Amino acid sequence: MKKYIISFICILLFITASCGASASSLQNTLERSGNIRIYTNNVKSFNNCSERIGKKDKEDAFLIYALNGARSVKVTVYSDALIEESRIAFYVSEDGEAYEPVKMYREFTENGNVGYSEYTLVAKGFPEDAQYFKIVMPATEKFSYLPQIGSVEFSDEDFEAKGLLFEDDFKNKNKMYDISSNFRFENGGSGYMGDNTTTLRMYDLDSAIKYNIKNPINLKLRYFIMDGKGEVEIYASSRDGDYTLVQSEKTLPFHSHNNWSGVDLTVQNFPEGTEYIMLKLPAHGHSPWPPVLTRLEVYY
Repeated sequence: MKKYIISFICILLFITASCGASASSLQNTLERSGNIRIYTNNVKSFNNCSERIGKKDKEDAFLIYALNGARSVKVTVYSDALIEESRIAFYVSEDGEAYEPVKMYREFTENGNVGYSEYTLVAKGFPEDAQYFKIVMPATEKFSYLPQIGSVEFSDEDFEAKGLLFEDDFKNKNKMYDISSNFRFENGGSGYMGDNTTTLRMYDLDSAIKYNIKNPINLKLRYFIMDGKGEVEIYASSRDGDYTLVQSEKTLPFHSHNNWSGVDLTVQNFPEGTEYIMLKLPAHGHSPWPPVLTRLEVYY
């Protein structure tokens, strides 16, 4: 037990904000904007986090902490939309005057309440002389009480950073850059594809879906095939043109129902400078529906 406690203290230098103690944690900031406030309402919608840091208007808001030797920071955030730098961003500084942005790795868990998600955000890879860490919640056109920060942790070792860029559950085309007219969308509840929403073809023709995704590293796609038929090819491009086929790997199909099977397809490395990804579904001379797309996750 003593060895575990010592090891834990060595890894976590300090916790500057935690659920249920966010109000007092603000005293650990070196500086913060005047529009920062503590939210205590609607606890069940925030994974029982009873106190969260947020802003009270639509203007820029910020918090500044001393790193005190920390080399990585982990922040728990609640949001009703995909967390991007336009909603929350991280910066570091050597002198507390000039700040430079640092990469933000993201992972989220569906919260199950009123559409909120819980995000784990990790910042690491700081310059050697970095002394200060800044969290910025940029101005918005309309006031929104989200995102809200549930905890901030500092470590002298790197936190695990999974870096989920975004996910698509194929419910509609909102997250897609372009899509062939040959596709349709269906609600879940099929039984053999779980309760997933799906995208499938109406005719057995070459069809494609494109995404505008900057600097992806790897990808995971789940889809379902029928009688062993249904392929997905992954292509990459830097400018929505001259797409190059990217090497991918598939799991052995797992049986789901009658003549349907599920497949997990992964891509481990995209070409440097990738900004567009294309999922190509080639014609195969069988029923038009497979492959039926159910979930896409892209990481960096």
